[in-house]
Amino acid sequence: MKRFILMVLLTGVPIGAITAFNSASRMRLDEALGVGVGAGLVFGLVMAGVFTAFLRYFERNPGKGKLRRSGRYVLSRDYDDAFDICLRSLDDLGRKVAVKTRDPAGGEIVANTGMTWKTFGDRIAFRIRKVSDGSTEVEVESRPIIPLTMVDYGSNRENIEAIGRALARHG
Repeated sequence: MKRFILMVLLTGVPIGAITAFNSASRMRLDEALGVGVGAGLVFGLVMAGVFTAFLRYFERNPGKGKLRRSGRYVLSRDYDDAFDICLRSLDDLGRKVAVKTRDPAGGEIVANTGMTWKTFGDRIAFRIRKVSDGSTEVEVESRPIIPLTMVDYGSNRENIEAIGRALARHG
């Protein structure tokens, strides 16, 4: 309940103040304050209701709101081949990808995808390590480039699935 009241205040007070300020030039001050309080209260209640519904949904379904996706794969290839396969797997995403970091010695590849209607872009990171001769472990993580992203419409899940299919096909 505290969270709901806080949401009402944080969203309603600024809207109420702006509405009262804008209305003050067209009506008496007491009327403008009444309009501002009413508008702020209605807006605050609606926004708090929406935020509370989202929060409850994600609390009940913890995996649904997860934007950062990852996968772990073991390839029956030596380290250098696995590194090249990881680079080539980015081509299977079906969109523009820019490799930002390519570090064979450190076992790291970092790439950014381009913007689509689903996302402003995703950051895909590979961590590659040699398990034994002819066996390499690959960890892949995909997350939104913009940290404040709340919804990715499944973009990161699709990235991990496409990369997983590519690694399985080549590895």
